[in-house]
Amino acid sequence: MHFDLLNYHIYEDNLPLPAGASFKSQLCSHEFCSRLHSSFLNSQKDFIQVYGNDSSEHWDRMIVGNKRSDILNLMLAEKYNKALRYTLSNPIRHNLWYGFDNIARRFSADVLNVDSYHIYDVLRRFYEAMGGHTHQEEKRRPTAYIDIDSLLRDIEAALRITLTFPAPYAKMMGLVDRRGIIRERALWGLYLAWRANQNRAKTILELGGGLGYAAFYSSIFGTASYTIVDLPLTLVASGHFLALTKGEENINLYGTLDNEQDISSTSQKFNLLPPHAFPVGSKFDIVVNMDSFPEFGKDIAQEYVNKIKTVTQKFLSINHEGESYTVRELFINDPDLINYSRFPFWLRKGYVEEMFEFR
Repeated sequence: MHFDLLNYHIYEDNLPLPAGASFKSQLCSHEFCSRLHSSFLNSQKDFIQVYGNDSSEHWDRMIVGNKRSDILNLMLAEKYNKALRYTLSNPIRHNLWYGFDNIARRFSADVLNVDSYHIYDVLRRFYEAMGGHTHQEEKRRPTAYIDIDSLLRDIEAALRITLTFPAPYAKMMGLVDRRGIIRERALWGLYLAWRANQNRAKTILELGGGLGYAAFYSSIFGTASYTIVDLPLTLVASGHFLALTKGEENINLYGTLDNEQDISSTSQKFNLLPPHAFPVGSKFDIVVNMDSFPEFGKDIAQEYVNKIKTVTQKFLSINHEGESYTVRELFINDPDLINYSRFPFWLRKGYVEEMFEFR
């Protein structure tokens, strides 16, 4: 498939959908949405008991603030409202994704602007990170059409998997291909899953899973169990996305697991847990985090350092260093650290990829 890489897409409510956007949202069942609602109420109540009524962690306080209050009102209702099923499937109408994906009611036109060449360039750099060579000059933008499909076939051959780029919500925008709609954050998730797979990880714990792209792609690599630890409201988004793309029956929600401190026995499941339910009784092949660790707040980040070492011997971090502390300074002097590597993140300038290994 050839695609016009110089085409830019901006969504405005009163305009028809551009090429490069999904047209229709998918719906989860009322039964699953009700379970998601119940799980959120339980996790939010327990979260407040542990961290306090005014403690949503640094990221939620500083970046999101009150921008999620619309969807929060539905989620905090004592009884499940059937309208929630449709609200969750239309993220452009609310702000649940605000802060970790570029589709939300409060995004400006500048943020919703999709540069198709930029997404292609991220895809090209992913292939180069794998050892491929695209012969594309860095400084020269294409003037016509480029065969995206050939590049994706090369990536699939190298990864030995079949790629798909799900777009289960209306007005998700990106680079169009027969495999779906390619979004930049989906490529970041694919990269994180690939790096975990390179470490032969079959059981993975992700801190701050966002929408769930890394979990989605890890399952394609054959991961046996994938656990996300995140804020209660963010887990609503990742739980909904993964239910639509991987099946409602494969989602374990907080309050439904027999033993949330030890989830090692789960198989082919996605386990979604809030921070206070960190599974300290489990063991994972690797713990990963992308684009959030420096925003936890230093005290909470240090708590995670101590917990990470109890559940794994490997921690993979891909983060920026623009906050008051860095991931490196939290780990580098740890007496249990036996190996450390660091290099720039291939897909995003200003970010660094680090691997910490413990005895």
